[in-house]
Amino acid sequence: MDIFGAVLLIFMTALSVYDIRTRKLPVAILRAGIALALVRLALFFLLSGPSTEQQRLLTVALLGALPGITVTALSFISDKVGRGDGIVLIMMGMFENCSFVTVVSCVACFSLAVFSGILLALHRVGKNSRMPFVPFLTGAYIVLKLTAGRYGI
Repeated sequence: MDIFGAVLLIFMTALSVYDIRTRKLPVAILRAGIALALVRLALFFLLSGPSTEQQRLLTVALLGALPGITVTALSFISDKVGRGDGIVLIMMGMFENCSFVTVVSCVACFSLAVFSGILLALHRVGKNSRMPFVPFLTGAYIVLKLTAGRYGI
């Protein structure tokens, strides 16, 4: 894991704590994360050599943000997904590639579904209860970073 991956993990851990406690994500941390992602992209853009490499980096960052853009669009259509969750995915996508973010999203959704099913079976929550999603994204990110070389993601 590079330095930017470690910083992303710190941001996501802080956002997870806020999401668990308040069910809201602080805008200041989200802005700082997006700003850091843009600074990283600008640094790589300026330090990379030929223009084809710059185009590739820009394409990877934009495609990486695509799952987050999709979730953010869904948040405007439906009340089931929070806008902050989409912004976190955009931030993660600008640090990672599209396939990694998509797999992280799928693992996080599956984990949330299993956890929600257990809580429903134990009568701890109702069927319309809201659950924080960022902690599941953070957990999926950590698990997939630890196993990244094994599955070719």
